[in-house]
Amino acid sequence: MMLFPADLPQPIRIVFFDLDLTLLRSHSGLILLRRAVQQKLVSRRAYWRLYLLGLCHRIGFLPADRLMRLVLKLLTGTAAEEFRRFTEEIIPEIILDIRPEAAAWLEDCRRKGIQTGILSAAAAEICRPVAGYLKMDFCLSTVLDTRQGLLTGDSLGPVCYGMEKWHCLQRWIREQGIDPGIVCYVADSWSDRFVMLHTGYAVCLNPTGRMRKLARRKNWFMLNLPE
Repeated sequence: MMLFPADLPQPIRIVFFDLDLTLLRSHSGLILLRRAVQQKLVSRRAYWRLYLLGLCHRIGFLPADRLMRLVLKLLTGTAAEEFRRFTEEIIPEIILDIRPEAAAWLEDCRRKGIQTGILSAAAAEICRPVAGYLKMDFCLSTVLDTRQGLLTGDSLGPVCYGMEKWHCLQRWIREQGIDPGIVCYVADSWSDRFVMLHTGYAVCLNPTGRMRKLARRKNWFMLNLPE
């Protein structure tokens, strides 16, 4: 079951995981949108528009931060408490999507005293419960902005994606007073290279094209898993 590296190079002591298509087999945003349509929080027309935009993202035509902002705009004016209850309802479905290989490796890391966390562009309302379920130590993700109890349709600060994902982790590293060389990042996307290049080690899931070439050059661990 455990296909991840049996041992991490020294001095790695912390492993962060991306959420979508890494810890999860699929994309948490699609699960969220499908359930939002069922509960009439989002129109079916808007769902299919975002579904097509999601496909554009998968083939590299649309950055994840742009897709995330389009999703956030759909939630403008939604009561923050209503959204919190909604995400609580869909968390069991998202947990069922966790890769068993990743869960097994997390348990192995824990036994070895290695701390773990999520570093993802997905909303904190999704990431934190998943991190809690997997008994992870840290969670860094996109925080939704609210005003007078309503979602504004924006994030509190930049979406945790691309170079901003590295900046998010970099701020956390400075706050913790640790060396980035003790951190490993596990992810699947070319946009995650900014984090991978600035940390001590990387594990690449299902790398293709530019990512595969970079992983070979940097001697990162590569792993192909079914989606």
